[in-house]
Parts: sequence; C-alpha cells; structure tokens
Amino acid sequence: FALLYMRMDQEYMGTQCALDQVSKQPYTFGGYFAFALETCTTVGYTLPSGSNALFQNCYVLQILFYIQMVWSMLYNTIVTTFFYA
Repeated sequence: FALLYMRMDQEYMGTQCALDQVSKQPYTFGGYFAFALETCTTVGYTLPSGSNALFQNCYVLQILFYIQMVWSMLYNTIVTTFFYA
C-alpha cells in the first residue's frame, strides 16, 4: 500500500488531496511505508502535515483508505483463523 500512496501523492501533489500540505514535497518510501503501516494498525488519526484530504472530496484517498482497512481486517481474520484452527 505504500507504493499506492506514493503514486497517489505524486499525482495529486500541490492540490488539496496531497498528503503533505506544508512542504509540498513528496515523502520518501519510508514515510509512505510508515503511513501505510499506521493506516493498517489504527483507525482515528490525522493525516501527515495536518492535511484535511479525507474531508475535502478526495475520493481517491478515501477509496484507498477503505480498501486498505478492509484488506487489513480480512488478513487479520484469516491469520487468526489459521492460528486457532
């Protein structure tokens, strides 16, 4: 998912849908990986640099969040099932 966030951010850099609203520069891969990991492990956080992209009609970002969170829940369910089966 880090690569998807990187691609999306490069496409929307300089708009209200970019993840970095302050410096207008793309993050390194490590930054996108950390953001994807945070999205996978928690719900209820702010976007980097205080961006409000989730609430400003940024449908690509909203859909990407949704897909990652559903995938994370399904993956956790499968792993837990195999562990206890």
